Amino acid sequence: MQEYGFKEYIPKRIKRGHLKLGGVNPGGERIDVNSLYIERGGRPVIDVMGKYHFSRDHAENWYGELCKMRAGGVTLRSSCVSILVHKGVDVKTIQKWVGHADINTTLKIYAKVKDKEAKKQASESMDDLILPEDDE
Repeated sequence: MQEYGFKEYIPKRIKRGHLKLGGVNPGGERIDVNSLYIERGGRPVIDVMGKYHFSRDHAENWYGELCKMRAGGVTLRSSCVSILVHKGVDVKTIQKWVGHADINTTLKIYAKVKDKEAKKQASESMDDLILPEDDE
């Protein structure tokens, strides 16, 4: 079996002042934009938005992207659990795959995903009952 590893991640140099964006918000707090993120009060604000397609990028870039996601609060383990729940994989298999020692950890994420799915399904069912059908 092939072993995979990451090469050392070397962060990019941050450029400041070149974009001429930012200013002071109504509360007097300084907001600046640099080459990598927004700074609010001198501290980074890293929002995660959009998508990153690992299959469309070179593997040597993955580690930097994973670091950015993690800095933005994305936990890949929870994301993996959510995807597996949507695919119909049973909880015990998910627990083993993600390495949760306690199944309750897996069940908390599983329940959140299932709750969202149930709410969506209930909403769609109500739409079917309430909204008039299109007359063709």
